[in-house]
Amino acid sequence: MLNNLTNFFNLIRGRKIKTTLADSDLIAIGVRDSRFDGNYQPSAIKYEDFAAQQTVSVDGVTITGNGTPGNPLVAIGGGSLYSKTLFVDNINGNNATAVIGDPNKAYSTIAGALTVAAGMGAGLTNKVLIYIRRGTFTSLGNVFFINYVDFYCEPGVVFLGNAVFRDPSSGVVSNFLGYASFEGATLNVLELNYTSTVNFEFDYINCTGRAFGFLPTLGSDIINANIKGNYIYSQTFGTAYGITIRGNTNLTMDISRAIEALHTVVAVSNQHSGTVVINTPKIYLAVGNIYGGDAKNGIKLTSTKPTSNITINADIVNKSTVFYAGAQQGMVTFFGPCDGRFRLNGNIIAGPQLPFNGNNTVQGYCTINGDTSSSWDYGIFTYGAGKFRFLNGNHQLESTSVGTAIVATNNTAETYFYNCSFYNPIVNKDLFVINSLTCGLYIHECTGEVVGGGTGYSVNTIVAGGTVGIHSSRFNLGLNPALTDLYSPTGLIVDANVQSLNF
Repeated sequence: MLNNLTNFFNLIRGRKIKTTLADSDLIAIGVRDSRFDGNYQPSAIKYEDFAAQQTVSVDGVTITGNGTPGNPLVAIGGGSLYSKTLFVDNINGNNATAVIGDPNKAYSTIAGALTVAAGMGAGLTNKVLIYIRRGTFTSLGNVFFINYVDFYCEPGVVFLGNAVFRDPSSGVVSNFLGYASFEGATLNVLELNYTSTVNFEFDYINCTGRAFGFLPTLGSDIINANIKGNYIYSQTFGTAYGITIRGNTNLTMDISRAIEALHTVVAVSNQHSGTVVINTPKIYLAVGNIYGGDAKNGIKLTSTKPTSNITINADIVNKSTVFYAGAQQGMVTFFGPCDGRFRLNGNIIAGPQLPFNGNNTVQGYCTINGDTSSSWDYGIFTYGAGKFRFLNGNHQLESTSVGTAIVATNNTAETYFYNCSFYNPIVNKDLFVINSLTCGLYIHECTGEVVGGGTGYSVNTIVAGGTVGIHSSRFNLGLNPALTDLYSPTGLIVDANVQSLNF
């Protein structure tokens, strides 16, 4: 015993203690043998053999396997998540000889497994799992979810060509889980139209058309969806949008790398009335023009109800160096009857496009918390009826811009800036332009600079009117005409030595 303890202490002193086991590592064990002292013979077992035999029992549920390809996690016993598991293996499976629950006797097609699952009477307490082994599935067409029948895809599952997972007209509660990849789908990898609750996981999507369509019947159906994946690339051929969100859709989307599309990456329309949260590091507006039309947008909202609440946490980046003309162009476009609330937490890098196009016809609310940069004529265009708020941002035009002004406002829009800086590199141009007697511009805790001074202005009131309020702000140019600041005491200091942030 003393010798064994000494050896054990030497392992510690020699820093030979492992925290992660390899499959070939050995674990010391005692094998029952009455011929040895203590009735046990010393031996060892490989970790991979030990792990394969493990079962964990919690509240009457036994979980076997280790979750690796070919050795799935399977729950059995009272209270099990899945009452039955159907395996699909398009290489070694056979629909005619498949046995439910036997991974070695799998179905060869998803359609074959679905046909059997449809007759199992799955429900909330006896859900069914279709476990898809690695392999390539070609041009499946429409695959309809079945209530309480879930999918799980191993790493290495690839859907090649058109594959549309969708809900039936009765609605559905179902999950599509795991690591599937989609290549070459023409329209809607996932399409939901009815009152359904769906969780959808994937690795990446590379499609020629729209990646996701959330298209409930207006006024009656309610969609609840959670999306999780790594990357989405949509060429948006045949439709202008990479992701379409309509009607009463409640959506949470977590994309770990980026979402990318050619014309409009995310489009919200048809009186959207739900809650949407999209989390991804980047939303890319890709290079190309295969659709036409008047829209090229990162985010485009055209019709929302007062109960619509949309938050996007991402930087929006234009990859193209070519200007795309169109009445609704803009990296973020708040256009038409948008009566809900939208918030972007992230920066807008617009290149030759307009960073923000605010032309909604009703009094919706829009908040941008981040920077904007552009080589277009303007950076921020608010000429609708909405209320716009810009927070904590550095807003600038590039030296290649025409540079008329960084901000232009019109109609009855109310535009607020808090803790922002402005930089216009074009000599003798403006920071803000007011084009309407009925719009409002409110500036708090801001600084701004126009290069060259001269004939430019910090606020240039083309119509000699509008409502202006300035608080604790400092610009290198004055006002035109000499407007009366609504705030008392006046909050503008004209200082020719101001140097605004320039990146």
